[in-house]
Amino acid sequence: MRYILILLLIGLGACKSKQKLRQKSINLDLEELYFDRQIGGTQAAGVNEIYYFRPVNPQIELYTLKVQGQELSLEFVNGYYRAATELRSADQVGSASWRSVELFGGLKNADRQIHLEVDSVALREEIFMPAAIPSGR
Repeated sequence: MRYILILLLIGLGACKSKQKLRQKSINLDLEELYFDRQIGGTQAAGVNEIYYFRPVNPQIELYTLKVQGQELSLEFVNGYYRAATELRSADQVGSASWRSVELFGGLKNADRQIHLEVDSVALREEIFMPAAIPSGR
């Protein structure tokens, strides 16, 4: 009887350990990550960047993006978490074709926080906006 009880306790402990290991091995990869740069039609119009992220694991929720000194809230739109930077001058933005960012989030229905540092979010497209039409014409 003791022998059976000991085997059951060992088996139960092994199951709990396996479950903990499974919880720790969460796929944090991003299926897609890129940004678009929108360039205003006039010198004074400014430039902003829109960032897009899609995690491989649907249980991951992303809340915040840190890029170039800005902390931005991410929103979930059409299957992507996205955020747009504030308008800045072309000199402030620069012309880099990649950015280093930090992402903060969590797991759905769980009390776990996620922090990702991504070194190479690539520029997908530069979008040139048309010049503003002067009023009165």
